Amino acid sequence: MVDTFFGMKVATASISFRIPPLRHLLAWIGSIPADRASISAALRQGSSVCVFPGGISEMVRTGGACEQLVLNNRKGVIKLALEHGTPIVPVYVFGQTILWGQFPLPGWVERLSRRLRASLFIPFGRFGTLIPRKIPLLYCVGAPIALPKMGHPATDHLVQDQIDSAHRAVVDSVRELYDFYKGMYGWEERPLYID
Repeated sequence: MVDTFFGMKVATASISFRIPPLRHLLAWIGSIPADRASISAALRQGSSVCVFPGGISEMVRTGGACEQLVLNNRKGVIKLALEHGTPIVPVYVFGQTILWGQFPLPGWVERLSRRLRASLFIPFGRFGTLIPRKIPLLYCVGAPIALPKMGHPATDHLVQDQIDSAHRAVVDSVRELYDFYKGMYGWEERPLYID
């Protein structure tokens, strides 16, 4: 896996970099804050960046009877890719949503988590600990979606059309990955919902 994704930066919740021991660990393994400036800097340096656009909203939707992604209104990563002319490689990881369970929490906790930009959820894995469940994962990597370099996108109608078109291509590609590989993972009956 390291050979396949060598040199990739993983965008991690920015608040994680405010905790001294965690900040050093994240920097050591090549993570960067999940903010526009850090991701742009990494792209300018020629790094690939792994982004989880669903963020906290997606974290609360794990472990149920279906797969749920939060992508429909997440276009910031598309704008960044267009600014830098960076292709987007869609990836879906089967099994990652069931590595940990969550204790049920009221809806206000999700709202507070988003406001603080930090997860307030308490995950549990094997034996009720933070150790993830022993579950095989299936990494499915789609074809790169080439995007033209547009510089800093303006807000005109043509640019918005290009953002929307690229976003549709990414969402469609993720759905195609899921539909193509779900049988291989044994999830033929597990639906995918994209919000």
